[in-house]
Amino acid sequence: MLANSDAFKRELNLIGGEWVAADSGETLNVDNPATGEIIGTVPKSGKAETQRAIEAAQAAFETF
Repeated sequence: MLANSDAFKRELNLIGGEWVAADSGETLNVDNPATGEIIGTVPKSGKAETQRAIEAAQAAFETF
């Protein structure tokens, strides 16, 4: 099952091809809305991480 995959166990952002934690070091739980069960955890990212992701995406786009 996909929920057991390592891909869902990372509490990191993929920015510019590298896995990085949120600057705050905090995470948020992801709940299944049907059951309330916690199905994952994601980084609690802010403006700085978002800006870095946008810049990395723009740089990658320019190479296509």
